[in-house]
Amino acid sequence: MNKFFFNNLITILLTILFSNTVFSQERLVPLHENSVVKNFYNKNRMLLKSKAANDTLELPFFDDFSTSTVYPDTSLWLDKYAFVNTNYGINPPSIGVVTLDAINYDGTHYTNASSSPFIADSLTSKPINLDYLSDAAIFLSFYYQAQGIGDTPEPADSLILEFYSPQDSIWHSVWNTPGTSTHNFKQVILPITDTIYLKKGFQFRFKNYASLAGDYNPSATSNVDQWNIDYIFLDKHRNINDTVIHDVAFIYPPKSILKTYASMPWKHFISVFPLEIQQVSFNYKNNDSIVRNITSMLFFENLINHTKLDSFFVNVDNYQPFEQTNYNFTIDNNPFPITPDDSALFEVKCKLKTDDFDYKDNNIATYHQKFYNYYAYDDGTAENGYGLDSKDAMLAYQFKTYKTDTLQAIKMYFNQSHPISASQRSFLLTIWDDNEGSPGNIVYQQKGIKPEYENELNKFHTYILPDSVNIIVSDIFYVGWAQTSDAFLNIGFDKNRVSNQKIFYNINGNWYNSSFEGSLMIRPILGKPVKISTTDINKLQSISSNIQLYPNPVNDRLFMSKDNQLIDNNLHLTIFNNTGKLIYHGKINAGYIDVNNYNPGIYFIRIKNKDSSIINKKFIVIH
Repeated sequence: MNKFFFNNLITILLTILFSNTVFSQERLVPLHENSVVKNFYNKNRMLLKSKAANDTLELPFFDDFSTSTVYPDTSLWLDKYAFVNTNYGINPPSIGVVTLDAINYDGTHYTNASSSPFIADSLTSKPINLDYLSDAAIFLSFYYQAQGIGDTPEPADSLILEFYSPQDSIWHSVWNTPGTSTHNFKQVILPITDTIYLKKGFQFRFKNYASLAGDYNPSATSNVDQWNIDYIFLDKHRNINDTVIHDVAFIYPPKSILKTYASMPWKHFISVFPLEIQQVSFNYKNNDSIVRNITSMLFFENLINHTKLDSFFVNVDNYQPFEQTNYNFTIDNNPFPITPDDSALFEVKCKLKTDDFDYKDNNIATYHQKFYNYYAYDDGTAENGYGLDSKDAMLAYQFKTYKTDTLQAIKMYFNQSHPISASQRSFLLTIWDDNEGSPGNIVYQQKGIKPEYENELNKFHTYILPDSVNIIVSDIFYVGWAQTSDAFLNIGFDKNRVSNQKIFYNINGNWYNSSFEGSLMIRPILGKPVKISTTDINKLQSISSNIQLYPNPVNDRLFMSKDNQLIDNNLHLTIFNNTGKLIYHGKINAGYIDVNNYNPGIYFIRIKNKDSSIINKKFIVIH
């Protein structure tokens, strides 16, 4: 039974059993595309192409994916379809895994993707010299995990291992496993004894079969069927019982040292750092079958001026065979020097000192602690998409500011969704005050806002509040939206940081906490007015100087022209009154706006062209 038929059957049965109101709820869906891969590919395609040399490698062949990023190491692998990451695996043998799924090397779906199983990713080794005698005892071992924090591969999906024979120039299938729900990493070890492989030019590759969901829900064209692979080792003089990894390794990168947030404004932090400084948490494992002595250390560095800061001797101890440790090192004092700057960036680096024979590359794990102008619970990478499927639904995200400040903008990261893009659906950008731990009164609401997608690596879109709006926040406040349709808006959802106790949704007049563990990719910006880049300023000044509003003051019709020509309908307009209330949102009509029904006073107009450049101007209405 394929995924399309099964999911359709379940949907039909549930629809018969329950009313439509039951289905007005929050939902979590996989990503349509992998923006990390997509943007890395766009920025590095020439570099990646130039590195893919076809050299023949000598044994041993080893990769635990602790040193490469996004794409597999081009000194070992020929293709770049699989995704190297530290997020998708659950308790891998060492930090970093390679993930095979339904997404291509450029971060989008394969053109042959369908609801029936299709061949998706591959991970192909460079040619390897196996020109040894048949008694050389050559074995290949690896670890694999179905699903991880991703989507469950169905039984009809599978992970396959193939060997390439230089003798007959044919790929042969030597191992496979059907799809299943998530499980601990399992080790596979295979002998290579057939003489057709014991040649110079041998290769091996992993492939996976994936199948998309049907086209009836928001996850229809989402990334699915993840397989995680780690610790691939090919060498001679091994045996079938050579399954122990004689290695100590980090499992995950460290997380934010802040108690509540992943990031917060620098000036807010330095005013209350004793409340937020918590600990550095890191996770490592003795993969060996013997007791290993491990020394852990911690280092801090200011990445703005590249200054080495404090270092700490954390712990030294003997660890039992296969023992995994989550170590929490308490930070008693602020390790970051106080500066008068508006922002700061620090590196937190954890290191392990182990035996000389230990593999060293997976003994380092780092985290970048950011202090910019926003509060954030998320780590900046989306593993899923979150949304509500009710026209009247509301989503509110709770934040607590430690310092009274001005809310200037809201950053949001929306996952792109196809074939129907949520960017065509508007919502009401909304800010609430607090009512005893739940969203209270609406403080501000802006109409006509749509999901915007930035063509950069996990880059948030910034929704700047009008200059005339002056929202002062202190203590607890909420940001989010009120829906104007049942469109699934698909906000980015980070599954590696849990803050769903701060996520509230309302579908029937009552507020509920989210049931999904994770964090929304929504960040309020506080402090000074949001600045744009010098390039953008020059561009906008050039555009703005060519746009005229007349007559100004105006009585009935406000005309707009560019270079003495009436402006066409490619410009989107947003007009606010002097209290920040939205008066109009839409396209210009026949070169003018009818203000005959506007009350006398000052109005602010925001003009957005087809290149997403924004110009702000002011006009006065008189009657």
